[in-house]
Amino acid sequence: MEKIIIADADERACQWLKRGLREHYTIAGVVHDGAELYHAVKRIRPDAVVMDLILPRFDGMDVIKQMRCAFAQTPRILIYSAFYSEEVIKQLYAMGASYLQKPGTIEDVMKRLSAKAPLGTGYEIMDEGALIDRIGLMLKEVGVKPKLCGYRYMLCGILMMIKEREGAKRAGRLYAEIAKRFQTTPYNIERSIRYGVESAFETGDLAAIEKLFGYTVDPRKGKPTNLEFISTLADRVLLP
Repeated sequence: MEKIIIADADERACQWLKRGLREHYTIAGVVHDGAELYHAVKRIRPDAVVMDLILPRFDGMDVIKQMRCAFAQTPRILIYSAFYSEEVIKQLYAMGASYLQKPGTIEDVMKRLSAKAPLGTGYEIMDEGALIDRIGLMLKEVGVKPKLCGYRYMLCGILMMIKEREGAKRAGRLYAEIAKRFQTTPYNIERSIRYGVESAFETGDLAAIEKLFGYTVDPRKGKPTNLEFISTLADRVLLP
């Protein structure tokens, strides 16, 4: 199995990651600050690192820079953090790291850890982890807040739309499939996504919304349906 190091100042987060990942990876080390992480990577040479961005002594960005300078080959790096900044995330991607916002699931973490292909401009050359990252950034850009239930449902629906296209274009089937994955009802999925769409159009970035949806920004012409919203983002997320 691949070796990984976990780095987080929160012991509970470390133990949660350790319990969830140990069946699939060899947990080669658990550390709680940036300096410890750097020395652990130097000593163990893991295949991957799961780390918070906010760490004592050296933060995550500093550690990544140090590793890139010191090592000929750096491990795959997943930043698993509650800290969110589009500029910082862009810098992380530029340095070859991946990002997942807390709170996530162990399944989300494993998807990111297994992502090895670079972000591309089409689904066929894009690994799922990077695709999810791009969808998440686009949802936040238009004003869908990650704390909303609808955010996760939208993300799942957009991913299904990209992968299945024609099969996912019926709203009823889409809601049913998302509900099955999250163990809830299609009605709850529909209402949560609708609330996310309404929130985005009422409090989100109008310039970003207009760029994506054009005429639907005009309140006299109404907002897009749930399916139109998901389908539009599914189309746009694959553009360069």
